[in-house]
Formats: sequence, C-alpha cells, structure tokens
Amino acid sequence: MNKKKWIGNLFLAMLVVPTFTLHASDHDDGVTSIKPASRNLTDLYVFREDQQTGVTTDSQNMILIMNSNPRSPAGIQRYFSTNSTYEFHITALSADEKNSAPTGRDDQIIQFKFSEPDEKTHVQKFSMYVIKGGKSVEVTPDEKGPLKPKFQSTSIVNSKNEKLTFNNATYDNNRISVFAGLREDPFFFDVDQFFKVRMGALGEGPKVGFRDPATAVDFTIGYNVNTIVVQLPIAMLKAGTEKPIFDVWETVTSTSDKKQVERLARPAINEGLVVSNDFLNAFNMIPPSADLSAAAAPVVNEAANSIVAFDMLDGKTDTTVAQVANAFLPDVMRVDSRLDLAVATTAYNADVSGDRGMLTGGRKLEDDVMDITLSFLVAGDATGAAVKDNVSYEGTPGNPNQGHKLLYKQTERKGPASFPFLAKPN
Repeated sequence: MNKKKWIGNLFLAMLVVPTFTLHASDHDDGVTSIKPASRNLTDLYVFREDQQTGVTTDSQNMILIMNSNPRSPAGIQRYFSTNSTYEFHITALSADEKNSAPTGRDDQIIQFKFSEPDEKTHVQKFSMYVIKGGKSVEVTPDEKGPLKPKFQSTSIVNSKNEKLTFNNATYDNNRISVFAGLREDPFFFDVDQFFKVRMGALGEGPKVGFRDPATAVDFTIGYNVNTIVVQLPIAMLKAGTEKPIFDVWETVTSTSDKKQVERLARPAINEGLVVSNDFLNAFNMIPPSADLSAAAAPVVNEAANSIVAFDMLDGKTDTTVAQVANAFLPDVMRVDSRLDLAVATTAYNADVSGDRGMLTGGRKLEDDVMDITLSFLVAGDATGAAVKDNVSYEGTPGNPNQGHKLLYKQTERKGPASFPFLAKPN
C-alpha cells in the first residue's frame, strides 16, 4: 500500500470513535489453544545496566528482560513452555538512523528453549542460541559437568531462603549472564478505573476521573511472572563499531510448527490500540516490518480509531493519528545506548527523538509507562504529567492495594538494584 492510500485509510477510520478495550501492557490478551499462559508475554524492559546499578563500569552492558505467564498467583510455581522458543530480536542502528522508521530487521536474535521441569526440584534446564546472518550458535554455560550440562532456571517452590541461579557464559569473547525463573510482576496500573474513565469520555457512563492515590488500585498486586533476564555487552549488539542504537522486540514461537504466536515491544500498543481479537492475534503473528504493510491495513485502521478515542478523553484533539503512528509504529523499543541516566531517572521518556517523536530511552522496571503513554495519546505530552492513574511502583503509604517490593538488592525506593533486578516473587 502506498503512503497516500495508507494515510487516507487512517483518516477515514478517524470518522468513527468506537468502544475499545485496553488490557494494559500485554497482560490479558487471551488464552487460546495455541497461546496458553506460558506463551503469553506481559512486558519488555531494556536499559543500560549502570542506569539501574549506579556502577560506572556497568555502562558497557545492556539488560534485556522478557516477562511472561501473567497473573501467576503467589506461592505457586509456573513454568516456561517446553514447546516454544522465547526470543529477543535486535536491530542495530547507526547514530544518524536514530530518527528513522523502524525496519524490523533481525540483525541478531537471542533465543531460549526450555525442557520439562524436574519433578523434585522444579528446575527447568534451558538452551540459549544466538542467531546472526541466519546462522544459529548454541551458547554453553561456563560451568559444565553431569549436574549442569545446560543453563538452569530458579525454583521458588517451598523455598524460605531465596537462592538464585545465575547462569554465566562466554559467546564470541563476550561475557553473558542469564537468569530465568519466577519473580514479582513489576507492572502497575489502575485498569478498572481506566475503564470507567474511558466509558465516561465516550458518553457511555458518568464522567469520572482517576482515583486519588489513597484509593487507586494496582491490578497486578500479588501476582508473579516468569522472567528471562539477560546481561550482555553492548559491543555484542552493535553489529559494527558505529551502531550504538538498538530496536528491540520479543516473540514467542511454537517449536513444533514454527508459528509465531505472540509479539511485544512497547507497553499498551498492540493491546491498547488493537481491539478485535482476530486482529490482535494477527498482529501478534507478524513481525514489526509488516505493521504498516498493505496486509495489515485493517489492523492499522482499527488502531487509528483507538487513537482518536484516547485523544478525546480530555475533550479536545491534541495529537493526530500520523503523530502516534510515527512515534509508536512499527512496534519496537528503541534504545540509545549513549544516554547517561541516573539510577532514579525514568528511562522511558528520558529521550524523545526528532520529528517522529519516538521515545528512545529504553524502559526500566520502575518507570511509570502508563502515565507517559496515556499522557502522550490524550494530550500529546511525553512527560507523563497530563494523565495520571495515581498508581506507582512504590505505591502510596497507607494504601494496601498498590506498592511493589524493593528490587533485588535494593535498599531504598528508586535506589540502586542488582541483576536480575526484579523483586522476589509473592
């Protein structure tokens, strides 16, 4: 589809303001026969390690975090799918490509496959592969032997004292660390109240605002997720000495039939903007390179309707469909590895690039991405100040319905934390 026709379709779609459902982040886009909970992605986090640890030498490392298996109840072990591949996809960009449209090009794929859990220890062994130029190389752990032929996940079943398994490896002279296992879900948002705010804005209910901090409710409180956390040198990702910027997204693919069943990059983009279940499933099965293709035009048109509905929450037009499309589609997480950010600084909106308005700071665990996203969609404001749901990672004192645990090895809110960063599971 040519650009003129695509824009025409978007503006035709703008004539209708539908009722749509925001599931928030990627937590509840449905369990199906091909996509059980273990294949359901929830969030992607990407940041330079020193931005979270405060250690200067960590500036040479990037952290990639993939969360899956949403709404895992406290105290119950959940496992990674044994018939799936979990993948981080990376495009390396030069400095002068920072404001370019994402291509969805796979310069590098980091892939994981899990075995059945051990009946006694509940540990899953897993394999790691790096794919470049169509060639797949298995990465083997540094520690070898009959008890550890592969990487191992961490189990928390009936565990009073947390003992984490850190898997270390060397690939092409690059030191890599991997953690896989159950951790607390770090996402936060007052979803129920958002539904009421949305209905009022669309004239289908009383007009209300978000609840105040003392009564706002975080819908992920008490839940866990399965996480894969990877620490690896930025040099390994560059695909050349002058490529310091990366587009990152994650997928889950069925191992048996090679079908991609889930995809995720930025929070609240695919589920927040795509309404119909069939369209959502279709979106999850294509690469970012197809997001704006002719075949995806019906999905884009539906997303355009959602953009208009978001924008009108404040009763006026602040953004255009084209502005949002330029900033958020194709759906990747763009990260400028040159940014120097203090530990307590939000990464998600720390850098807004050029006339596309792309957020290029990456994402840390405590970033209030929903305030930032809603503020952008409703008021064209990337600071996150325009719309606040009054839920935060640390929570409000006296409100038992929000507030997450301190991050791993963190001693104070917004303070330094250590690999694998996510808090102990509930």
